[in-house]
Amino acid sequence: MKKYLIYAYEASYNGLHGIYDWDVVSCDNEEEVQGIGRQMSESVIESYASLQEELEDEVLIRLSEEGINPNDLDYEERYDDWYDCLLNEQIQYEYWELDPSIDYHEIIDQNTDWEELRDKYSIDNKGE
Repeated sequence: MKKYLIYAYEASYNGLHGIYDWDVVSCDNEEEVQGIGRQMSESVIESYASLQEELEDEVLIRLSEEGINPNDLDYEERYDDWYDCLLNEQIQYEYWELDPSIDYHEIIDQNTDWEELRDKYSIDNKGE
C-alpha cells in the first residue's frame, strides 16, 4: 500500500480561513485516494452551515429560473439533482504520494501541518 497526503477544501474559499481538512491515508491506488479526497471535501462543505446555506440558496435560484416550484411532482428530484451538481462544482482536493517508510502519526502528533508534510515528504508533485 502507498501512503498519500490528502488536502481537501471547497472552491469558494480554497482553504482560506481554515475551511479545509487533511489526512495521511494508505491506499492501494489513486482511484481510492480520489474517492477519499472527494468525501473529505464534501464533509468540509457540509460541516459549515454558511456553505450549506449558499448551496441551498443557489439551488432555489436555479429551480426558480427553470420555473420549478415546490408543488411540482418532481420538485424533490430536481432539487437533489441541482444540489448534487452544485456540490460537485465546489469539491476540491489535492493529494501527494508520500515516502512510505515514515511513520506519519508521530510527525502529525508533533503539530506538523499539511504543507510541511507535503514539502518535506512527498515523492511527487501531482494533485487534483
